[in-house]
Amino acid sequence: MIDDKKFMVSFPVEVRFTARDSVPLSTSYGRPHWGKMHFQNAETLAGRYPEWDTFQVARRTIDPDGTFSSSYTRQIFGT
Repeated sequence: MIDDKKFMVSFPVEVRFTARDSVPLSTSYGRPHWGKMHFQNAETLAGRYPEWDTFQVARRTIDPDGTFSSSYTRQIFGT
């Protein structure tokens, strides 16, 4: 994929180990790292996080008008 899409990758592999936690959508929850660009979307991510709906309620409570949304966050979190 790196070669096909001509991504500029300056390192071959990054591996980190951290303890698991129970924070919804945490980088230590065992799924895609939120600090890294990835190609998932709301549909594919929702089933991977048992606390997805809890997160979505908190998101709508904190930012009901989507003021802090972008095209990228709308892709990964939905509208």
